[in-house]
Amino acid sequence: MAVGVNTALFLINNGAACDTPDKNGMRPLDRAAHVGHIGMLRLLLGCDCRRTTTIMDVPRVVQSRQSLPVFDRWLQQELYSPRELKRLCRQTIRQCLSPMNTANMEQLPIPRLMKDYLLAKHLDLTFANISIDHVQNIVPVSLDNIGHRLQR
Repeated sequence: MAVGVNTALFLINNGAACDTPDKNGMRPLDRAAHVGHIGMLRLLLGCDCRRTTTIMDVPRVVQSRQSLPVFDRWLQQELYSPRELKRLCRQTIRQCLSPMNTANMEQLPIPRLMKDYLLAKHLDLTFANISIDHVQNIVPVSLDNIGHRLQR
């Protein structure tokens, strides 16, 4: 897994807000889309950050979607399908606890498993659950081999 994704995952697992804009007003999701960082897009969207369908039209994202049909399918499902209630709840609770997510999370009278879910500690960052029946000869894609797929 890329160092940037590992670092971002560590920060999110420890309560960092994934929607905080930089000094230019760009959020991490905007930056990841701008540079075409598939792993970071997968992480941030999986953590339920605020999203818009406009990232589908960012040139680097378009290029990645054309190169990796499994990513294209996943991104379409992620952006155009309703999210599960538990994911919507995670997003809302994290927003309500900001900016002191970690300190406040530990004080909540909820089970450890729920705290871990709210802190996104058990995310599936692979594309293993994506159905791509219409695409043939696809190598299983995970964050570990994405860079190798794009170089072909």
